[in-house]
Amino acid sequence: MNEKVPVGWLKINVTDLVNVGRGYAFKNSDYCTAGNPIVRVTNISKANSLDLSNKVVYLANDRATEFQSYQLRDDDFLLVMVGATIGKYAKVITKGKSLFLNQNMWRLSVINEQTNSQKFAIYGLQKVIEEFLRTMQGSARDFLTQKEFGKTSISLPPLLEQKKIASILTSVDNVIETTQRQINKLQDLKKANMNQLLTKGIGHTEFKDSELGQIPKSWDVRTIGDIVNSKRPVTYGIVQAGEHVPDGIPYIRVSDMKSDSLHPAKMMRTSPVIAKKFTRSRVLEGDIVYALRGDVGKVLVVPRILEGANLTQGTALISKSDSIETSFLYWCFDSSATRKQTYNMAKGSTFVEMTLGNLKNIKIPVPACLEQSAIAKILDSIEGTISLKVEKFHKTQSLKKSLMQDLLTGKVRVKVN
Repeated sequence: MNEKVPVGWLKINVTDLVNVGRGYAFKNSDYCTAGNPIVRVTNISKANSLDLSNKVVYLANDRATEFQSYQLRDDDFLLVMVGATIGKYAKVITKGKSLFLNQNMWRLSVINEQTNSQKFAIYGLQKVIEEFLRTMQGSARDFLTQKEFGKTSISLPPLLEQKKIASILTSVDNVIETTQRQINKLQDLKKANMNQLLTKGIGHTEFKDSELGQIPKSWDVRTIGDIVNSKRPVTYGIVQAGEHVPDGIPYIRVSDMKSDSLHPAKMMRTSPVIAKKFTRSRVLEGDIVYALRGDVGKVLVVPRILEGANLTQGTALISKSDSIETSFLYWCFDSSATRKQTYNMAKGSTFVEMTLGNLKNIKIPVPACLEQSAIAKILDSIEGTISLKVEKFHKTQSLKKSLMQDLLTGKVRVKVN
C-alpha cells in the first residue's frame, strides 16, 4: 500500500474495488442438452477467453429463475481459483444468452460503477492476477483463497481516466478478436479447399475408385518410396544431438520444425568434422523433413537458408523429385487421408514412432505436374494469407501487452477532455 502511484491515482486492496462472487456447484443431474449455457472451468480457454463452442452443458429454461443469483452479465470478469488451470481468466460476453456460473470460479465485478469502471477493472485485474501468480511460482498450491486474493492491490486512476484507458485497450482487443475470427475463417477455407482439391482436383468430370477413395480418372496412386529421387532415397536423420558448436553446421530437430525456429542462429550446431560423416542426411532447399517421433507426421519444407543442414535422429529426409512438386507433396502430408494412414501406421503406446518402412509405404494421389502446381498454388496462397493474419495477431497482442504496462501503471498518461 506504500508503493508510489501517479498523482491523482489511488492504490487500494482489490476487494475494496470488486465483489467476489462464487459459482454454484451444479450437479450432473442439473445438466441437459439444450437451454441456458453453464459456464465451467473447461470453457475458459488457454488464451484467457470464454469459449462456448464445445464442451458446453446447459440448464433447462424452466429452471433459470431458480439460479438467478448465478446469472452472468456482460463484462463480468471470471477467475479460475481451483485446479490445474488456476489463474485462468476471461471476460464474459453473453451475446444475449443467459449464462450461469459453475463452481471453482470467482465472478469479479466492481462494487460501485458510479465511481469505478468495470471495463477498466477487467484490464487492471489481469495485471494484478498475473503479478499475484508470479509470487506463487514454485508453490504446490492448487487453489486461491479470497483472503489471500484480498491482500493484493490495484492502482486506480480517476473514473474518466479509467474509461479512457479501457476504451484504448478495448479497441486493441477488438482488433485481436477480429483478426482471430478472420484466421478461423481462413483455416476453414483452407480445410475445405484441401478436401476438394486433393480428392477431386481441378475441372475433372470422370472419377475412379482407388485405395484412397474416389479420385480423378487421370490420377495415379503412388507411395512415398516410389516418388522420391532414386539417387537420394528416403533416409533417417542420423546426427546425434551433442555439444553445441557455435560455428558448426546446424542440424534440424523435431522441435525446430516451426516457423519461429527456422534460422541457423536459433538452432543447435555440430562440428563440420562430425557433419561430414552424415552427408546422407544433409538437406537441400526444397527437401521435406518428416517427424518420425514426437509430433509424428509433421513436415517441413527446407528453406534456402537451411540448405546444407543435417537432420538429427527422430526425423527423416524425403528428397525433392522431378515427379512430384514439393509444395503439392507438403499439402498431401497435411491431408486427412495421409493423416489417417499415419495414425494407423505409427507404432507404440506411450512413445509413438513412425518407422522408415511405413513412411515409404504412405500412399498419395498424384495428378499431372501442371495440376500439382495449380493445386499447390491455391493452397499456398491461402496459407500465405493466414500467415500474414497470424503475424498481425501476434503484433497486436504485443502492442496490447506494452500498452497495458504503460497505461495501467501511469507511466504513460492519457488525456481526458
